Amino acid sequence: GVPGRLTQIFKMAVKMLVAFALVAGVVGHDGLPINAKLGVPGYPDCVNPKLSMGSPLEVAIKELVCSRKGSADQIKIGTVGDSITAGVHSTGGNHTYPGQLQIILDTSFPGKFAVTNLGACGSTMLKKSNSPYWERPQFKTLNESTWDIIVIMLGTNDAKDVGSGGPPNWLHNCGGPDHTTLDGCTFADDYLSMIALVKTLGTTPAGPKIFTAIPPPLMAARSIGANQTVINSVYPKLVPLINAAAKINTPVIDIFTAMGGSPDWATKFPASCTLATAKTYTPCAWWCDAQSCDECHPNNNGYTYMATAMYGGLGLGDGCKATEYCCPDAKACLTPTSTSCASDSSACGAGQVCCPLTKICVVPGNPCATPCLDADTYCCPDAKACLKPTNPGVFCTADVACGAGEVCCPLTKICVEAKGACTP
Repeated sequence: GVPGRLTQIFKMAVKMLVAFALVAGVVGHDGLPINAKLGVPGYPDCVNPKLSMGSPLEVAIKELVCSRKGSADQIKIGTVGDSITAGVHSTGGNHTYPGQLQIILDTSFPGKFAVTNLGACGSTMLKKSNSPYWERPQFKTLNESTWDIIVIMLGTNDAKDVGSGGPPNWLHNCGGPDHTTLDGCTFADDYLSMIALVKTLGTTPAGPKIFTAIPPPLMAARSIGANQTVINSVYPKLVPLINAAAKINTPVIDIFTAMGGSPDWATKFPASCTLATAKTYTPCAWWCDAQSCDECHPNNNGYTYMATAMYGGLGLGDGCKATEYCCPDAKACLTPTSTSCASDSSACGAGQVCCPLTKICVVPGNPCATPCLDADTYCCPDAKACLKPTNPGVFCTADVACGAGEVCCPLTKICVEAKGACTP
């Protein structure tokens, strides 16, 4: 009958639209290009099982099913963010900053790390806004998984306000650029809530290493409806205050400065980044070239440069200090103390955790990838050997206190067996 024929025609029309999108791509809200394989902008590590339904963007962003990448023995990094993390205006694939970070890590530490792109286009740190990250599928995956390292870079969409042509997200209650403060700052409150949650999502009881990142500069006023002063003048002061208040003991990753931001941006930046200004003002080349020209989202070259800055901020390339050892379980550089936790894991002091391998209290440092193949050994920077504890938690003063074939490790002061050479 006629109703059945109309239904068939509608289904055929939807399939044709999806097929066209897969070939040519489409443009979504705010002019952002749609990833035809997901029905949303960007390239997060998600799939859209309802793609064929042709849902509008505001529905499609909730249809995504995201998943953490990595095997059990890999160090798992989650990158929390918005469309910049999702890689909008890149050409996709590994051209997002998380994708480029994965390439850098694979070059330095083959097979040791797995980076998951948890970027959600248009999302905010604010719990009450036009699109809270807290309500997106990427947050669900963050919250339902465990991680070794989490990088948080949100704020660009939070800065949207009516005066800049956007929704009323930014509440202007963080003191402004001259008196930036956490007191009464809703953005800071919600950011600290996010960090408190992430602290519970570690692959070990110590929790993941958490890094906060200052978003990149906004290169033109009113771009995407965001307040340029908030992004370029408030966040470089506010994010470090949040980092310190959270007591996460990691440095702030300053993407703002790395991507050309500076305190005098208002007089230094051109009015906008164009193909012409990209030739005369170096940072503009990270936003504008023949591949893409946007005032908020970098191009492929910009995302590659951003990944390099992220890698440097994570401190993964320097290895552990001579006073630390890399624990394969904690996946962190650990500074040993003289306190045993073999019989009581609560014996460790503030800022310390009980190392499950050596059974001594340690102070966690930067993330690391152990060069030792056996999970029951650690790489000693002094001995340059993979060492297996023989009596964890029991301290020694000299080799004579250890058994045959054992030595007293000068770093941890416990008896160990050498299992092979390593380069810390």
